[in-house]
Amino acid sequence: MVSRRNIRIGVVQSIFESNVQEPELNKQFALKIFNGKLSNTQALYASIIHLTYSITQYVISYANQKASKLRPTFEDKNINTKIANNILMLQIKRKSFFC
Repeated sequence: MVSRRNIRIGVVQSIFESNVQEPELNKQFALKIFNGKLSNTQALYASIIHLTYSITQYVISYANQKASKLRPTFEDKNINTKIANNILMLQIKRKSFFC
């Protein structure tokens, strides 16, 4: 999801870049620059979601590892894994998009 603020910033940056490179406003060139910025934003959003998904997987494995110690303490048995039961993370896991 790309916010309106990011779109406005991308449009202004694209117009500025096209004006710096060419004194006349070329709509096609500015649109090409904007589409490149938009795809970069979408790739960044996908990487953030993937990082969050990876963290949830690590939390689960870390909690299992701590709980399976020879003599686990109370803290080892009760590690907070709320992020792993997040609705968004469960949906991503079901769709197996990042697996």
